[in-house]
Amino acid sequence: MQPGLNPTPGPGFLVLMDPPDHTRLRRLLTGTFTSRQIAAWRPRVRERAVEVLDARPDRFDFVKDVAFVYPAMVLCDVLGIPAVDFDRIRTWMGTMLSTSGFGLEQQVATFQEFLAYLAELVIARQDSPGDGLLATMIEARDNGDKLTADELVGIMFTLVTAGHEATGVVLSRSLLWLLDPRERFEALRARPESVPATVDELLRLESPQHQGALIRVATEDVPLPSGLIRKGEGVVAAVTSANHDPEAFPNPTEMILNRRTQHVTFARGIHHCLGANLARLELQVMLEVLIERHPNLDLAVPADDVPWNGNHMFEQVTSLPLHK
Repeated sequence: MQPGLNPTPGPGFLVLMDPPDHTRLRRLLTGTFTSRQIAAWRPRVRERAVEVLDARPDRFDFVKDVAFVYPAMVLCDVLGIPAVDFDRIRTWMGTMLSTSGFGLEQQVATFQEFLAYLAELVIARQDSPGDGLLATMIEARDNGDKLTADELVGIMFTLVTAGHEATGVVLSRSLLWLLDPRERFEALRARPESVPATVDELLRLESPQHQGALIRVATEDVPLPSGLIRKGEGVVAAVTSANHDPEAFPNPTEMILNRRTQHVTFARGIHHCLGANLARLELQVMLEVLIERHPNLDLAVPADDVPWNGNHMFEQVTSLPLHK
């Protein structure tokens, strides 16, 4: 690994940054994750959705076989990560993001190993950028300013980890919602043009994050009906609760397309999720492929028997047996 490239959290970890450093990085990334840039990847994303579903037998586990495999494949394609490294990426993600089964020491070692891999990839691509959004980020300029190698590593790490886990969780939860009761799936098949609006409402109803993964710090006193949050106190955002606030979302447990209020699944303001457009595209394409190519898709077990695993970050379906 190149001297001076530090494989620890630091530059480029946007979620941990404040202005003006955060502002500078977002400005450099402005043209990379636009809806137009991401939409250009739709044909390839569809190929991946078809590929991963067609490879499954008539009965399969959507969580194990599709929900996390598909986003990982798309991320490798879109970011420009070599296909030969796909299995390694999935293994690293499984270890780092697990809430059980791995000790902290092993998770930290895996974290360092993955950062070192990204550092080597960034260094290699700086000389020969190739295709994908990593190349776009390497070539991004703003009045002569550019992203450093460390910053690129941090950004890539954030995109891969967040894009893999959160997308997989919401995919599984959304499909369970559509199949329980199954009339919802049939209604979507009858109106395929409603897929984009349906995805946005599923992102609200089935928010992948039970609550925020990070503790924010109040920069000033914030009076609330429930009490005062004092300057300097830590705050954890309850994303699921916010997305079901009846004052913002009337009849919050119902799917109502094209709501006037935007959900907070991708956050708001300067920390709005950089990969939001890609996540939406992945979800839309997967639902489109399912309703087009697998019209008889249904649960292979009663909905009440579908297992869940809750923790402070995610409440997720851990197995979703389906038959085509």
